[in-house]
Amino acid sequence: MSMIRLVFLLAATLTFLSSPASAKDVDDALNRAKADYEAALQAPDAKKLEKAAKRYFQSAAKSLGPWATETGIAARAYGRTLKEKTARSLAASGLRTVERKGRLDQAYLKLMQAAGWADIAQDTLLRLEVLKGVIQTLEGSSRSKLATPFVKEASILNAANADAPLLVYVPSLKAPKRTAAWGAGSSMNGDEGGGQMAFATSTTAGCAKVSFLVSTDGHVRNISVIGLQGPSYFATRATEAAAAMRYLPKMENGYPVVVDNITYLLDWPLAEVVGKGTSSHFKPQQKKETSVCTLR
Repeated sequence: MSMIRLVFLLAATLTFLSSPASAKDVDDALNRAKADYEAALQAPDAKKLEKAAKRYFQSAAKSLGPWATETGIAARAYGRTLKEKTARSLAASGLRTVERKGRLDQAYLKLMQAAGWADIAQDTLLRLEVLKGVIQTLEGSSRSKLATPFVKEASILNAANADAPLLVYVPSLKAPKRTAAWGAGSSMNGDEGGGQMAFATSTTAGCAKVSFLVSTDGHVRNISVIGLQGPSYFATRATEAAAAMRYLPKMENGYPVVVDNITYLLDWPLAEVVGKGTSSHFKPQQKKETSVCTLR
């Protein structure tokens, strides 16, 4: 055998050995992990159950991705085996990520684990907050259909305290940008900065008041703009934003009901940026948002 052929065969062997697992291998691993978890449920060994649940969760995330229904089920199953401190830490971290608009896929899995612990601990308050966070992650990632069962679950938990639909999710309101206006101004400590200061008005302000009904699945329907301040295009933006909102529906006798004539004020504030430099070399030091809306 020639040296060239030997090198080629060795390279091919190393490539085969180091290649990632096939999709079938990953799916088989998930099926085994799920079977091991279901078997561990029948045994009273807490450590074995925790290990099996963790392996099931990790296999589902690897095989199906973070947003798959079974991955969420597996995450919640693993959460049922966690200690209270770990579960509450996951809940706080997940909710914080949602608030800061960070990695929603990571937030979703953390919150689902925390929900699993809350199920076992029968901690209704934590469970409700976590479910609201789950709904926000799914709505924020354009997965509204996946959020529907969690809306139903959270609505049942919240039924005793709700005499009206409860708003859970509002999309981010981004005002249209406008051409920056540069000029001299005062520095942060009041000193005159002359030509070395720059001021930019970066957005156009506006607001709109909308009226709508909340359906039994928490979606907003029959949207009407009943008040407008600012350019006319804010009416369209308000309708689009309202359509993306999500509520926990009002419950009566254990069933969700439609509620009409709900109103909400959508406000796009004036965003100003102050900093040093010029229009070509600008270093922002402070961002200020001010509402100019007078609608009530």
